[in-house]
Amino acid sequence: MRSDKRESTAMPPPRARGVTVLLVPVVLALLWSAAMLVVGIAWSLGAPGYPTAPPGFDVQTPLELVPAAIGAPIVAIVAGIGVLVAGWLLAGARADARGEAALLSPVVPAVYAAALTVTATVAVVDARLMAWVGYVLSLGFPPMPPGTLEQVVAVVGALLWIAAAASWARRSRLLRASASAGAAPRSRVTNGRPVSASARIATWVAVVIPLLYAATRLLWAAGIPLGISEELLREGQESGLWWRGSGLALVAIGGAALTSGLVFRWGEVLPRWVPVLGGRSVPVLLAVVPGLAVSLIVFGAGFSFVRIVAAGDLPLPEHLVTVGPQLLWPIWGVALAVATVAYHRRRTGRGPADESSSTGRSAKEQPTPTRRSWHPSMTARPSVEAEAQLTQQPR
Repeated sequence: MRSDKRESTAMPPPRARGVTVLLVPVVLALLWSAAMLVVGIAWSLGAPGYPTAPPGFDVQTPLELVPAAIGAPIVAIVAGIGVLVAGWLLAGARADARGEAALLSPVVPAVYAAALTVTATVAVVDARLMAWVGYVLSLGFPPMPPGTLEQVVAVVGALLWIAAAASWARRSRLLRASASAGAAPRSRVTNGRPVSASARIATWVAVVIPLLYAATRLLWAAGIPLGISEELLREGQESGLWWRGSGLALVAIGGAALTSGLVFRWGEVLPRWVPVLGGRSVPVLLAVVPGLAVSLIVFGAGFSFVRIVAAGDLPLPEHLVTVGPQLLWPIWGVALAVATVAYHRRRTGRGPADESSSTGRSAKEQPTPTRRSWHPSMTARPSVEAEAQLTQQPR
């Protein structure tokens, strides 16, 4: 009896070790969905605030084009589904903690998060949000254009649901591993893992496209009328439009430089010459959260330009240089999202380095985690099985 008691106190139940905190994004996603459900119901009952384009504004999002009598119930239904999904996950987590239910599949929250993200970026977000964010980052601090607040709320909701789906998937992996190995494995932030070819390609695509946009704006600021008439160039110079555009160009260049850090060493560990923080590991979320947020904003803005050109409101042959770079923004958004996810997987031990070791052997040829011998050069800790045996020895 004494040995059993010592064993139970030495190794706490795996479910209590780090999985509860993974429910926080689910709770936040539930709160956002509940708030949007209330807002959608209020709009359906005639409350003011439903998104509408400002007077004289030609560009409208699909949500603004739909009347409130149709759009508001759709908002309520989409949010209501989110409430049900999040509630289902939390109820399953509570039952699972009592040992009364099996693990719920991470597919359901992942599908809802993907559907919500596509809906938000295609139907709610347009170039107004990206322009406002660009001017703020260039220290312009303009007032928020009408209809932009709703776009911010949509992007925040998509990010919360992406985090909820990712956290639930990670929780499922931890609990399954604990059930099979007898202890919940700890995931550690790692540096120096090899970058996959797909991650490099996605990163460089996300670097080149904003540089194309920046090049046109800097040329106009320098007085070179690339793709525009001399008259339009003079008007922009007199109104200061090109100088404001050069500020956006500098923001694009800075963003491209930061994006390159997703595949370079300094994106994982700050260089030694950085004051105070030099040599410290870069927090994973410090790169992942802005990267995903920008990818959603960029995709939505680019898709709005695609809609305008497809509708014939902006003939492409006449505006190839002025609008052409923006038509590549959806590709930029997708590439940045892919590069950011690859960075997250690599830093948290879920990248290609997990599947093949430095010896070049494939994943199938690798020894199982419970039989792998530990060496200080390895980022993984000793096997979970060995740890369990050590903690169970009588003292």
